[in-house]
Amino acid sequence: MKRAKKTVVPRSQDTESMVKACQLLMAIEKEARPVRLTDLVRTTGISKATAFRILWTLLRHGMVSRTPLNEYVPVLRRIAPRNIRIGYAAQTDEFAFSRDVTEGILAAAQVAGIEILLLNNAYSPLVALQNAEALIEAEVNLVMEFQTDSSIAALISSRLQERHVPLIVIEIPHPNAVYFWANNSQAGLTAGRYLGRWAEGNWKGKVDEIVLLGLPMAGSLPGSRLTGALLGLREIMPTLQDSQVTVLNGNGQFQAS
Repeated sequence: MKRAKKTVVPRSQDTESMVKACQLLMAIEKEARPVRLTDLVRTTGISKATAFRILWTLLRHGMVSRTPLNEYVPVLRRIAPRNIRIGYAAQTDEFAFSRDVTEGILAAAQVAGIEILLLNNAYSPLVALQNAEALIEAEVNLVMEFQTDSSIAALISSRLQERHVPLIVIEIPHPNAVYFWANNSQAGLTAGRYLGRWAEGNWKGKVDEIVLLGLPMAGSLPGSRLTGALLGLREIMPTLQDSQVTVLNGNGQFQAS
């Protein structure tokens, strides 16, 4: 009868790397907020070069995530829903679309058991700034921002970054934030093609003037919808002249438009 061979695990470099990886993961998990590489080096005693290599591997394999400020957060950490508070600054309650977005977020949060702190930006940059400060003071875990004025986007983003509050923005881009919206250029292109086909089918392509309603304060990225719309129109009606196109500032509101 043969004796079973005893498995011996050698103390190799791979084993040491695993130990260090576990130390880094536990150090990241322990922190309530995103943590910097220098802080991890100080906490674990692992050299900066080694810690960086291990973190890069963990990042590639989805074990950790990195913020725009190059801080690390755990991916596998599970937080009880009752401990999650999300601040949502809604664009306005003036528009049906804005109300639909708010209702959708509130409904999803209720299903997930997540607390939502809801504020209304009232389509005002001043109110949006005040709301951002209020959400910071409320110590929410995440801010979802739906405000239209691109001139204050950097200020809102920087204030939240200073306090290590992650930011998701809707429709209007903000620096170093997760951007949630449609492909603006493609949306405009689709609309322009549709308008062109409608004009071809109903007016035999004879158009006196094209009126486009813009929203300059939203910035260049949402403005690319108009560029896409013109490209789509010209794709269907190649003889369209620049002199036939008028762009007006509708301010995103029905009465102004």
